[in-house]
Order: sequence, then structure tokens, then C-alpha cells
Amino acid sequence: TVGIRAEGGSRLVVRDNCALWDAGGRCNEWCGDTSTPRDGIRGRMWPGGVGESYVVLLDDSPGALIERSSLCSTDTAVGAGIRVRGNAAGTIIRANRIGAWGGDNESHGIRLDACGGAAPWIVDNNKIHGEGGSTSALADGVHVEGDCHPVIERNVEIVGTAEGRGFEPSGVYCRPDAASVASRCVVVDNALIQGSSFGSPDVSIGVRCGRGSCARIEGNTITGRGGNHPYGLWLENTGVFVADNSIAGGCPTGASYGVLSVNAWPRLENNVISGGTCNGGA
Repeated sequence: TVGIRAEGGSRLVVRDNCALWDAGGRCNEWCGDTSTPRDGIRGRMWPGGVGESYVVLLDDSPGALIERSSLCSTDTAVGAGIRVRGNAAGTIIRANRIGAWGGDNESHGIRLDACGGAAPWIVDNNKIHGEGGSTSALADGVHVEGDCHPVIERNVEIVGTAEGRGFEPSGVYCRPDAASVASRCVVVDNALIQGSSFGSPDVSIGVRCGRGSCARIEGNTITGRGGNHPYGLWLENTGVFVADNSIAGGCPTGASYGVLSVNAWPRLENNVISGGTCNGGA
């Protein structure tokens, strides 16, 4: 189930499918309310699907522009608000509100697969969030795999799981693909990136860099927030540059960690890093 699909070199422009705006001109409307007519673009909206569901699928669509729109979908086995694969040179995703929830296996706000080494620009969006349909579902706000190196910049809020369901949800997760090609994503100047915004998943992670991934993480506020084991940053086999961030593990039911470095050699410079951030002496 796909709201809009672009393929074969099509240059897609999606603009102003929204009725409410924030002070910065970004779409600030949730399109999941089907009881009243609203502007927005939807994929599948009702539970029970066993296939895939996307609001916008860019499949070899260089130069695509998606801006100032409300996008929501999922309730299938695998889904995302926006999925990008193939040639994505010049792709811009800007000033939207993007949500995906209820996927039994995967449910990401934005998913980017190998895109020919391009650097899609994910910038100035109001909110990007995923939400798993079960505790075993993969759920990330922005999920990137392989030879795709997005710039994730100046977004207001990115959340891995909005209501606490999902397996190790991350606000941003950049990782290698099956061929071990890593995503060298850049994450800069985002107002808030968090693993979860509600509930207590077993593990929640603000930004996760898997096996050689990530190039630069700078100027962000990052937290795992809630969970049994929340992490601000999870770094694996990477020499990522991490500077000028506010990084916190979160408020755990078990243990929390500001930064976890696994066989990695990151440079951490001029950050404020906190392990736990519970209120009231918890």
C-alpha cells in the first residue's frame, strides 16, 4: 500500500499537503484522524495488513522534493512514512510532519536504503517518528542502511518510538547494509532526538551508529529518555566526530548511559554528557 510512488527517474514534488503550520512554517498537523476530512497523505491506515505500506516511496527518483506536508501510515508488517532507495541525488525532505506506527516487523518515520552514495537532506521537519506494532518490531525515527549518507539537520523533533513499542528503538540509526557498506550520515543542529517519547521499551537510543557508520554528530540535544536501559549515543566500530551536543541517557528502570562506545575510536569534544536524568532523586 503506497500513497505516492515515484520510480524510473521521475522527479517528484510533493508540497503543502497540510492545514496547520507552526511558527516556523512547518506542517504541524497529524494526518491520522480519519473521522474528519483533513489535508495530508496517507498510506495504509487500518490494522491487519501483512505486506508493506509507505506514504511516499521514492524508488530511483533523483531530485525529489517533499515539503510542508503531513504524512502518516503503516499498520502492516513493514512500513515507513517515507522510504528512499535507488538514486536519491538532490533529494530534499523538508518542513513536514511524518509518522509511521503499528508495523509488526518494521515501522520507521523515514527509511533510506542504499541510494548510490547520495546525501539526501532531511531538514527543518516539525516531527519525525516511528512506532512499532510489538516489542519485537524495529522502530526508528530515521533509519539508514548502506551507501546512503543523509544530512539530518535542524529538525525540531525526531523520535524512535512515540508510544514505547519496538525493539531497541532509536531516534536516528545509521548502519551498514548486508554488504557491510556503512552509512556516513551527518546529524547536526537538531533540537531534540530521542529514543522514545512515552513508555519504557527495554532499550531506547537517541542516536545509534552501527559498525563504522556516522561521520559527524554536532550541535544536537540527544537522549534515550525512558526505558529499562536508555542510551544517548551508541557507537560501534566508528571514529565519528561528536561535538557541542547535550547528550543524556535518560530516566531508566534499570541503568542508563550517556555514551556507549563498543570497539570504537570516537572524538568527543565540547559536549555536556549525563548518564541519568531522572527528577526527584530517582
